[in-house]
Amino acid sequence: QAVITVPAYFGDVERRATIQAGELAGLEVLKIINEPTAAALAYGLDHLGSNQRCLVFDLGGGTFDVTIISIEGNDIRVKSTDGDHQLGGKDWDDRLMQHVAEAFKSKHGIDPMTDIIARHDLRSRCVSAKLSLTMRPEVKIDFRFKGRPLRISVTREEFEALTADLLQRTVELTLSALEASGYGKDQIDTVLLVGGSTRMPMVRKVIKDIFEQDPSVEINPDECVAFGAAFKASLE
Repeated sequence: QAVITVPAYFGDVERRATIQAGELAGLEVLKIINEPTAAALAYGLDHLGSNQRCLVFDLGGGTFDVTIISIEGNDIRVKSTDGDHQLGGKDWDDRLMQHVAEAFKSKHGIDPMTDIIARHDLRSRCVSAKLSLTMRPEVKIDFRFKGRPLRISVTREEFEALTADLLQRTVELTLSALEASGYGKDQIDTVLLVGGSTRMPMVRKVIKDIFEQDPSVEINPDECVAFGAAFKASLE
């Protein structure tokens, strides 16, 4: 048995296909629920006893979704949704990879991005560096290709400058969803973060700048939706 979560923008066709896929996999699909709804359930926002307006900022590895929901008692409704299904944490990784590759090319005259094994190694190192920059102001990346070494320092400020346009894209989509919902910035009671890429300090800072409040971070953003789905399953 399973409760399956889907993006809020999924229509009836996609939802029916998801149910069918679950059944073909041998599951008894108890319910299909929206991912932002699952996030709200995980935070227990349906038990606060007052009306809530909530924005769910979902930045995963490969996609970005932003959803505005209203909560009245146990009733959770999607007011608006927007996003970019080609934007995610991988794009931040790619920018850092390109930065390091350009430095290597400048020093040694060869491009490591043309070699699939070197590119895989570089991605692994850049992902690790990105994660480290969440906690540290500066990291060093050591990389070797065809016997030639490179050691490069990257500060959090440099990384944020390299990816500023990606972050700005999430801001534009967030404001678009907000406008479509009919709510103002000051009418959003809670901002929930979903997806591992929301751990980046730049994301949390831009949320605070827009809404003049810190986002809720009590629950692991990687597990938030699954936790909400599990809670929903316990009620079925």
